[in-house]
Amino acid sequence: SHHHPLRRPSESDGAVAQWCQRSGTCLPLPAPFARKARFPTSIDNFLRLPPPPPPPPPPRRAAGLPSGAPSPDGRAGDPPVRRVHHLPRLESPDHSMIAFCPNTTEVHIYKFFTDKWEKLHVLAKHDQIVSGIDWSRSSNKIVTVSHDRNSYVWTQEGQDWVPTLVILKLNRAALCVHWSPKENKFAVGSGAKSVSICYYEQENNWWISKVIRKKHESSVTSVAWHPNNIHLATTSTDGKCRVFSTIIKGVDTRGPQAGASVDWKFGEQIAQLDLSPTWAFGVRWSPSGKTLAYA
Repeated sequence: SHHHPLRRPSESDGAVAQWCQRSGTCLPLPAPFARKARFPTSIDNFLRLPPPPPPPPPPRRAAGLPSGAPSPDGRAGDPPVRRVHHLPRLESPDHSMIAFCPNTTEVHIYKFFTDKWEKLHVLAKHDQIVSGIDWSRSSNKIVTVSHDRNSYVWTQEGQDWVPTLVILKLNRAALCVHWSPKENKFAVGSGAKSVSICYYEQENNWWISKVIRKKHESSVTSVAWHPNNIHLATTSTDGKCRVFSTIIKGVDTRGPQAGASVDWKFGEQIAQLDLSPTWAFGVRWSPSGKTLAYA
């Protein structure tokens, strides 16, 4: 109802207007707020939740694998195994042994005897977690890299594995490693946006490295050698796949597979593929070297 400005409101008007002492008028009230809903005292009365699902069964370890070694379906025993850049476990050239890193600074080598795996060797030289392993097929050498920015080439002498330190010239962690097809070089990707190409120098009887520092805009996560032993493909967390020349005078020679690749200088970028909208983690050449795939 309409209120006269000089008339005091009655009790029935209380919800609509109020008396203003200063102006001596009756002022309308704003629209009332909706009343808050009353919540039940017990959450069980307010919402009936279905019972929680039963916990998943514990992961099964594949039969015949040592404790800590990853099984073919990706599950692992105890302790957990750190993925070594798409190579969580590595077989020996004759497929009789496997090498893996149990998320530590060590590499464990196991061999299968009759009905069980037995630990034969522990390669312990790194100061931080081992992030890459590769086992050469012909020379039977193992190369390891670690977050400690170093690499070791392990040579079997009798019953022991003897390490040789390789200085990678990195200021960030080494992330992956791969032997070249001829096994006279290996490549190491790193968090320093660079790739170290390591080769054996016969004159001084040691391993030395040359670094490809250009082009990469982020960490190098994977490396793969072309069958010609010169071209190297890399992937990075910048989402790109690149191909570089790694030709080294005195190490690489002209051959039928080399072709025009010998005309490129060391470290030159031959190609760049920008097909991934996110990080790239793996790359491989086909056996013919005519096809390159990365993910």
